[in-house]
Amino acid sequence: MKHCILFLLLAVSSIACMAADDNANYEFIYRLTYQIDTIKQRSVEALMSLRVNDHKSMFYPQAEFLRDSLLQNVSSPEERKAVNDTVRAQYGKANAFYYVMKDFDKKQLTYTSSMAQSFKYTEPIPEFEWTFKDEKKTIDSYECQKAVCTYMGRTYEVWFAPDIPVSDGPWKFNGLPGLVLEAYDLSRHYLFEYLGMRPCTGKIALPDKDYVKTTKKDFINMEQSSIDDPNAFLTNMGNAIGIKLGTKVPKHYFYATMERVEVLKK
Repeated sequence: MKHCILFLLLAVSSIACMAADDNANYEFIYRLTYQIDTIKQRSVEALMSLRVNDHKSMFYPQAEFLRDSLLQNVSSPEERKAVNDTVRAQYGKANAFYYVMKDFDKKQLTYTSSMAQSFKYTEPIPEFEWTFKDEKKTIDSYECQKAVCTYMGRTYEVWFAPDIPVSDGPWKFNGLPGLVLEAYDLSRHYLFEYLGMRPCTGKIALPDKDYVKTTKKDFINMEQSSIDDPNAFLTNMGNAIGIKLGTKVPKHYFYATMERVEVLKK
């Protein structure tokens, strides 16, 4: 019964999407868990969503999405603080700040992230070289098959559901004959877990921000430097925009970016 309802939803949603390419027709919910200290094995979590239609998808953090939406009409520090308090009350501390937009017609991926500033880069949608395995397991009543690939310095195992005819998944994952419901690297530093799905007619559109355009290579190098030496990062960002950003901060995090810096040097 559950699978029949899903197929009906997908069929009706596909028809609706013909009239509005920027409107989602359904949304899949995931839990992202990633280690912020690979020495002490400290991890944090974030609720993430994947909005999808026949032409585009957008993977984003729910807390940051709410903040971005509420900040559209904010004009004072007091209002900004109220927005932050609202987000914190609903989600706790925000632990993810990036959006991944896939345009399947253009075969282009746009990645944005907010650090001291909001950055954006584009790249072709990655073509993962999947190796299919015979192993299967059930996730939320869906029979899933295992697939493996190596991408940007990490080897991933994913579980996809052929009964959900969406060739997409969390983060940048795509290209499988079914939706990716679970994904993790072999070290389990990054883990995406499926929590459920719901109808959705919201926009598949990035927040309207004054983005600093960059390249994937420069962004990953910058992101890793913000982890390795946060004070140098803040100083460099402050110099770039002509202001002093914060005071000295201790280094709390010991981990590598999901896409590894050393791969960029090859």
